Amino acid sequence: MSLIITILLPALFGLALTLDIFRSRRSRDILVLIAVFASSAAMWMLLTRDSGESFTLLGTAGNTALSLKLDGMGKIYAGIAAALWPVAAVYSAEYMRHDGKVRWFNACFLFAMGAAFGIALSGTILTMYVFCLLLSASTVPLVFHGMTKQSKKAGRTYLIYSVIGAVLALAAVVFVLLRGGSEFGMGGSFDPGEANTAMTMYLVGFMGFGVMAAVFPLHGWMPRDYVVATPVSAVLHAIAVVNAGVFAVIRLTFYTFEADFLAGTWAQYAAMGVTVVTIVFGSTMARREKQIKRRLAYSTCSNASYILFGVTQMTAAGLAAGVVHMVFHAIFKLGAYFAAGAVIHRLRKEYADDMTGLGKRMPVTFVCFTVFGLALTGVPPLNGFLSKWLLAQSAIETGNIMSTIGVCALLYSAFLTAVYMLTISVKAFFPPDDGEPKKKVRSREARAPMLVPMVLLALLCLASGLFGGAVIETVSALLGV
Repeated sequence: MSLIITILLPALFGLALTLDIFRSRRSRDILVLIAVFASSAAMWMLLTRDSGESFTLLGTAGNTALSLKLDGMGKIYAGIAAALWPVAAVYSAEYMRHDGKVRWFNACFLFAMGAAFGIALSGTILTMYVFCLLLSASTVPLVFHGMTKQSKKAGRTYLIYSVIGAVLALAAVVFVLLRGGSEFGMGGSFDPGEANTAMTMYLVGFMGFGVMAAVFPLHGWMPRDYVVATPVSAVLHAIAVVNAGVFAVIRLTFYTFEADFLAGTWAQYAAMGVTVVTIVFGSTMARREKQIKRRLAYSTCSNASYILFGVTQMTAAGLAAGVVHMVFHAIFKLGAYFAAGAVIHRLRKEYADDMTGLGKRMPVTFVCFTVFGLALTGVPPLNGFLSKWLLAQSAIETGNIMSTIGVCALLYSAFLTAVYMLTISVKAFFPPDDGEPKKKVRSREARAPMLVPMVLLALLCLASGLFGGAVIETVSALLGV
């Protein structure tokens, strides 16, 4: 019963926000924070109890029951959401402080949290698919929220891509259900009868769920949502939607179809090829992009496929490496969005060239941004180095040509990441000397509710890098590899 309660808790708080009860802005903000922290606490209690319980949401004929069950992979995704959603909520409360239409924003923010928990706790592929639909439905209003011409366009684009992904994913889900597959099980709970048909449907499902992870060429929704509020970008790209897409592909590859069956086939090479192309494309576009949030969006596009590159190696080592990067990427990408959002919020500067000399005005923010940039690049001892090293190592061990090409793509991407992230920091702290006398600059740091989450995430990047062995052992134990 605690499984369904954990999902319903944020949703019920979200429903309460839609009622005209909490009229003052302060009371609504307090309710949102209570809701998020209470929901996260409930999830952590569930994660630490490890009771192995299950719950049937809707019992139907055959193998189409909607049921909940928590396993190791579900614990990882649920842990990411439960740990980072409160951080995002604190930041969001300050960022959205002067927004006059925040009631429905906060309600959808909580609905999305409940949907993300539902994805993590799904016991069958059909249940996961339903919660993926609910996550998309709850995040569409967040993209539309500003109701400007640009946000409406971004919202329509996001909705169109969500529908495309839902249709493709549904085809794979129906194929699995018609052949008796349903419950998740390591090594596959589905015995594909027709090899080529099964491999084709795997790719269809890969691309369908891959829309959420912004795989090329179905990535178009991601760079267009730069117009939305930074907390929305952070939730979509670092916590909920992108990770949900990655999580769904992991479920499809290792827990529904059989990785051993897919390994060495054209389906594996096709899926891996998509990830390699996305890594190169995302990094290249991020380097060319001048708007800071669009740059980070393309970076997310690339890094989500880092994770999928590990998954499509179809090995235990590749899976573990990909999941470790999933954990680490959520931390430093959330922080990078927070830092960029603080600059936009305080100084109304949103282009990379506008960051020149701002290090003196917002020193803490840009120190944190530099830490996130170094982690994203993969510089030791920060966490990004460890996960990228594991991805390259697992790829080399597979010995196939596509993995070798993938390692080259990782190196190419790391170089471009250093360029598009660290050049901002260099210009911020070391602007070119224009010969003018230097004036004393007044600090314009963001307020504590935005600044503290950034600092905590920066410290977490360092701590999880220094103690990365414990993270790897935990992930491997939860995955059973």
